[in-house]
Amino acid sequence: MANVNANLLSALLQIFNTTTNLFEANAQLPTVSLPATVAFYESFFQVAAGGGTVVPLPLSPTWFAVVLNRNAGGGAQISVRHTASGGAQIAAADSLQLNPGGIWVYANPTETTGGLTGLTLISSAATSQALVALAS
Repeated sequence: MANVNANLLSALLQIFNTTTNLFEANAQLPTVSLPATVAFYESFFQVAAGGGTVVPLPLSPTWFAVVLNRNAGGGAQISVRHTASGGAQIAAADSLQLNPGGIWVYANPTETTGGLTGLTLISSAATSQALVALAS
């Protein structure tokens, strides 16, 4: 029984050309809702360098994940290494690098295929902070 709702409320995607003063894209993204049973949230999750920090998944697979690099401008990058359901963890060379203020989102509200079975964050500095929200 779902007792938690994870919502990524509608977002406005805009690409504005400052030369022509026109929007090249202006799209309202729909709300993504996941009726979940468990969640994990940490507003200042401590991320280590080297081998990184394994994020505790509330359930495997996890269907909803958000990571926000909270480091101030010029601060550490955070690598996001995830493991897709039925697969292996992506290689470090293939992982996404979040600069300060960068955000990584995975949302799969159908819960039929896919999902995350592992998530590791790696800081480019000794330690850094990230907002982490997960639901399943």
